[in-house]
Amino acid sequence: MQDYCGSNGCYMLESSEDFDGEFLEIYLNSPVVYVLDNNGSSVRVVGGDRPEPDIIFELFKNDEDGVLLTDKMEVPSLFLHGVKEFIIALLQYDREDFGTKEGLLKAVESLLDKEGAEWGIVHESAAE
Repeated sequence: MQDYCGSNGCYMLESSEDFDGEFLEIYLNSPVVYVLDNNGSSVRVVGGDRPEPDIIFELFKNDEDGVLLTDKMEVPSLFLHGVKEFIIALLQYDREDFGTKEGLLKAVESLLDKEGAEWGIVHESAAE
């Protein structure tokens, strides 16, 4: 289940019992990813329907006020189409804009809704 979907992809917030914080998992539409369906056929999956996220942010609780702050970022899909461009666009935001959970979500939602973004293009050659 996705927490937010835009025209270019989705994100999901996950929590863990072993971690006092959350994980923001971002799924973009542009990477060409295929999975096997129940019949053993290879099918293209897009955005939040994919098994693995393209980008993961770790958000931890600040001890002083309990606010969730952005800590670490993993990019398992860095070299897939559109992911690098999404990261570059995200880094154009001021650190103050995405240092907190709310600021990061606002920036990510803006990019997931951006018209004509490279990370949202589903290429016809990959679609089936």
